[in-house]
Amino acid sequence: MIFEDPSRRRWRRAVIVLGLLVTSAVGTLALAAMGVVLPVQLPDVFQKRPSVRAKELAEWKDKVIKPVYSAKQEKELIRKRAAERKRRAKLVDEAVDTVLPLPEDAVIAFTVRDDQASRSSLERHLGNID
Repeated sequence: MIFEDPSRRRWRRAVIVLGLLVTSAVGTLALAAMGVVLPVQLPDVFQKRPSVRAKELAEWKDKVIKPVYSAKQEKELIRKRAAERKRRAKLVDEAVDTVLPLPEDAVIAFTVRDDQASRSSLERHLGNID
């Protein structure tokens, strides 16, 4: 007949192919089960900005970034700070026995002359100041 195989070579090949298919199916299921049990942590590549904690950034900034001034700039800063100290001392000495003419819940502000962040913060919060 047409499908008869007295040497049974087709049967052996069919068993081998079926065995390979079963083995690959079991291996694939085992890998899928391992993926569920032991998930791999992949980085989020679609995140637009990396998350950085403010405290870590502040610590890094304090360790790494140091202002560098020339000798002339250093002398100018020292001079400005000394003048500011004298001005404050004079204001405090004059106001020792006086009461400031402000209401109790008044919101006041101050800036540091050689700090740009202080000035920009004052400009941002100008509407909140009495």
